[in-house]
Amino acid sequence: MSFNAHQRTSQYVVSEGDREKAEFMNNKKKDFDMLTSSVLMEQQKHLLASLHFKAVYDRLLFIPSICLTLVSGILAILLAQPGMYDERTQTVFTIWIAV
Repeated sequence: MSFNAHQRTSQYVVSEGDREKAEFMNNKKKDFDMLTSSVLMEQQKHLLASLHFKAVYDRLLFIPSICLTLVSGILAILLAQPGMYDERTQTVFTIWIAV
């Protein structure tokens, strides 16, 4: 980099013409950029992980629990009708609903 091109950079202007200060500020900016990119990569990893676990939660926990609740509700409605099932069958259904 030539001296004239170096004079135009903001680090050189802020460092008041001192090359050592300008180089230090340039290194400081590079370190900050590296830290910022590292933070952004970690944020992206966390975003992708949260999307993955949300999808797993929906498929493995949420949908089956809805189905079990639906079946339990239907069985409870069927058991509420008097005289449709004998006492042993009602007991088995009641235990199954409770579990």
